[in-house]
Amino acid sequence: MLKLLIAFFGVAMMVGCAKAAPVFEAVTPNAASVQRLDKFELTFQLSQTGYSNPFDPAQIDVSAVFVSPSRHSYSVNGFFYQDYARTGPPEKLSPIGSPVWKVRFTPAEAGAWTYTVKAVDAKTGTALLSRRTFTCTPSGRKGYVQKSHLDARYLQYEDGTQYIPLGQNLAWGNWGTTNGTYSYDTWLPKMAAEGADFARYWMWSDYQGIEWKDTGLGNYTHRLNEAWRLDYDLEAARRCNIQVMLTLLNHGAVSTQVNPQWAESPYFSGNGGPCATPRDFFTNPTARDFFKRRLRYIVARWGYASNLLWELANEIDNTDDYIKNAHVRADVAAWHREMAAYLRSQDTRHLITTSFSRFQDDPAIWNQPDIDLTQFHYYTTSPTMEDAQAAVIRRYQKQFPSKPVFGGEMGFPAGGEYSIAHDPQGIQWHNAQWASFFSGAAGSSALWWWADYIDPQNLYAHYRGLSRFFAALNVPASQFVPACPAVTTPSRAALRLTGYPEWGFTAEANLFTISADGLITPGEDQLAAYLYDTKDNAARHNPPTFQVDYPAPGNFVLLTGTPNGQPRLVVSVDGQSAYSGNPAAGATVTVPISAGQHSIALDNLGSGWVDVSNYIFTSLVPSLKVYALQGPTTIAAWVMNRDYNYADLHEGNTPQVVRGTIHFRGLTHNGLWNVEWRSTQTGMVSSRTIATARNGKLDLPVPPTVWDCALKMTFDAKRSPKRSPRTAP
Repeated sequence: MLKLLIAFFGVAMMVGCAKAAPVFEAVTPNAASVQRLDKFELTFQLSQTGYSNPFDPAQIDVSAVFVSPSRHSYSVNGFFYQDYARTGPPEKLSPIGSPVWKVRFTPAEAGAWTYTVKAVDAKTGTALLSRRTFTCTPSGRKGYVQKSHLDARYLQYEDGTQYIPLGQNLAWGNWGTTNGTYSYDTWLPKMAAEGADFARYWMWSDYQGIEWKDTGLGNYTHRLNEAWRLDYDLEAARRCNIQVMLTLLNHGAVSTQVNPQWAESPYFSGNGGPCATPRDFFTNPTARDFFKRRLRYIVARWGYASNLLWELANEIDNTDDYIKNAHVRADVAAWHREMAAYLRSQDTRHLITTSFSRFQDDPAIWNQPDIDLTQFHYYTTSPTMEDAQAAVIRRYQKQFPSKPVFGGEMGFPAGGEYSIAHDPQGIQWHNAQWASFFSGAAGSSALWWWADYIDPQNLYAHYRGLSRFFAALNVPASQFVPACPAVTTPSRAALRLTGYPEWGFTAEANLFTISADGLITPGEDQLAAYLYDTKDNAARHNPPTFQVDYPAPGNFVLLTGTPNGQPRLVVSVDGQSAYSGNPAAGATVTVPISAGQHSIALDNLGSGWVDVSNYIFTSLVPSLKVYALQGPTTIAAWVMNRDYNYADLHEGNTPQVVRGTIHFRGLTHNGLWNVEWRSTQTGMVSSRTIATARNGKLDLPVPPTVWDCALKMTFDAKRSPKRSPRTAP
């Protein structure tokens, strides 16, 4: 009997010591009623708290199912969360209480919603939170951004309203300060006040990144403060009606060569990770699984946000050996395919993109079905950056016609200090903003130097004119085709070209044709700034030849940077040597050119290389240039005085008033067109007139222009004569 009692109590003690399944505690919704497309958030505790890694769904997996009034079901994952109190500036974050669990969801349908929550503990079992309800009320919110149903080259909100990205990079909040989130309190309202609607954030080691050397792989406990920062910064953008492109992986994290951070990465074997090299990051199964876990947490925490686009990686071509090793490129493309597909499986509401440091058009990545829009970055000192970007946009649209293209970064390579010294008014940025959109991009290119250029110079007013002009258009419905209509002016201007200013960049073309209107084929983006020798740089040697027609005698001018070695620059005109020498740094080489058609060829017959900062063709092109979007019943255009560029102004030149005529051709409708000229500074109408198209042609005088102006023309069907009906033969 005694043995039986001992056995009984022993079993009872074992049962009493066994851990029970988790229990939901302190379950609190943020509201009993939320507006449509606003955040519903559920906060709760779990009775079991001793998880070694609450971010590992193999230990504890929290999820919820929401059922709409129309009986559609939506599943989302829960996430581990720590709240913080913010004081400053300078910013200081202090934890509030203990960590909790949260579920976030954005309802898209008005009415009564139900939801259930489940927590699966791998050791103790499953907890279920019985069905609960909340109410969703109607709202005027536009919804998530998606590709336009009318024109796949453009973007729209779910309600069909056009979305045209206009903004800048705001990658992190502590550039030169310790203000953190307080920086966004300053920047975002300034942008919004002038009509900007786009910003680009980074999740990286110094700001908003949740996984790094101090966390180890897959455990984000030590960086929940960074996650809180992203909560705040994303919500700050939402309050300002600004969409955020969120970069999930920065290039330095997978590079030992460019802004190298690989030695600090938790994926590096030296820090306990599974990868010996950056290339292993893209191929190692364990590394890929851990990155997917990070994506899972990111979607669970921020996937609710309707003001968000995903960017898988920033400038991924900066990972080791990407440019020179085809196998690395194939690995990176396969990684993108896998990660984009996984991200899509977790979240079907947000668009996905990635980016390159140059203007790669790698179809192995851009043609992937889960990559929704293409992106380029462009840095140059060129006074005609607008032309170079236009060439990139045209190439992207030709190769990937069903995907929008967007300039995610641009600016001077040397940074804000250089920008302020050479272009304090932001002229290069202004011109590139207007030209990029009017070349057919989904929006205007975004400047990078936000904290050391845009903000200290207070350049936010450059958004005003564009935002108001955009509001006057219905872009996706207009069936726009990018066009470069001819323009005539009494005076002629110089055409200035700048090769891509990165040493090692190999020109993809060597024969450039320049039209009478200054259009370069192929584009300026294919032109290199360095003329390499054939001895030590034979693989990069691809010097340019220009086919050009001078309407009157002029000059071909080269401005040189710092040479290397003993180069010998040779300029030939129509096969005859016109210059041979070794120009010093900052030299000007001038070759007279007679009127007529010519072939101007360059070469380096010495050793080392010549740095050409500018290729200049004097008195060659009309003083105005036009970028146009031409549709059947609407035409939008930007007209610019070629002499109003940062380089000429920096050199002390004063642009003169220019008059001219734009020659539109191939119009669908003959008859009357309503013409509006608008200020690019204010976006307001400066004058109105009526023009007449005959035989598909319309010649339109341009108002006197010092810098630039914008044009909108609409066909007046009511007042135009009807076409005569065709008669049978």
